[in-house]
Order: sequence, then C-alpha cells, then structure tokens
Amino acid sequence: LDVPGASETRVEGVNDAGVIVGSFITGREGHGFVGIPRSPVDVTINGADGPVTIDPGQPLQVHLQFTAPPDGALNPAEVYIGVVSPIGLLWLDPATGTFVPTPTLTFAGELPSFGPLPLVDLPNGAALPSGTWTWFMIVDDDANGTIEGAFYDVAQMIVP
Repeated sequence: LDVPGASETRVEGVNDAGVIVGSFITGREGHGFVGIPRSPVDVTINGADGPVTIDPGQPLQVHLQFTAPPDGALNPAEVYIGVVSPIGLLWLDPATGTFVPTPTLTFAGELPSFGPLPLVDLPNGAALPSGTWTWFMIVDDDANGTIEGAFYDVAQMIVP
C-alpha cells in the first residue's frame, strides 16, 4: 500500500472479511486508515445499488456484473444467484430459468468478467408481491459446491 504524500505506510492487520487497518505518517503527524475491499460483484436495480422503491407502472431491471482479476478470469469459481423475497428465500435454477427454494449452483468453472447482464426485466415491477426484495449474487473462488461467500453483492428494493 502506498498512501500518497506519506513518508511511511504500515499495514497493522487484515481480518477474515479482508478489511485492512493500518497507519501512515505525513510530516510529523501519524494517521490511521481502514481499507474496505470492493467486491468484484455488482448487483443493481434500475441502475442503482438500492434501496429502490418500485412504484406502480415502473419497470424493474435487475442487472449482474462481475469483474475478474487482472490476469483474466477467476478459476475455479462458483456462482449463486437469488433473492430474499416476501415469499421466502429463492435461488436461480439455471436448468429451468426459474427461482426455487433450494440453494442451487448457477455456474461453476472459469469465470471471466461479464456484464452488466439482465437477470430480471419486467415492464411493471409493482406487479410483484409487495414487500422488501433483496437480490444477491455470490461468487466463490473454489469448486467445492459449498456457498462460502468469497465475493458478493446485494441490492434491495421495496414494492409498496
């Protein structure tokens, strides 16, 4: 790490979530910092990170994006996609293109950058049951069939 203008930068620790804490010196003053890693996964609702309120007649577009490491792809990788909805937790089943109540692997293999790609595109999002909806995508950096949540993002919407 190189803090601009600092004569010295130290990393003091990194926790399991990848949050970095440290210190740096500028002139004679010491400063602390917290570095929060940005996930390479991005979920948006109507172009926003949320929360978004879906009014009657308003379209609903949920998009997914993944930014691979600089060397080209995350390999191995697993992808899980779902939504916490007013009717329960649902997972995307890639075989049927529907949402199911059982945790389902959406993709496994070498994962290059993609997106934003549409997951949901409805002309009237308010046609969904009212309540809070939290869309998510989880990308794991392994191939063991267990959801660990190495990288993830969520976006929340409210249907009045």
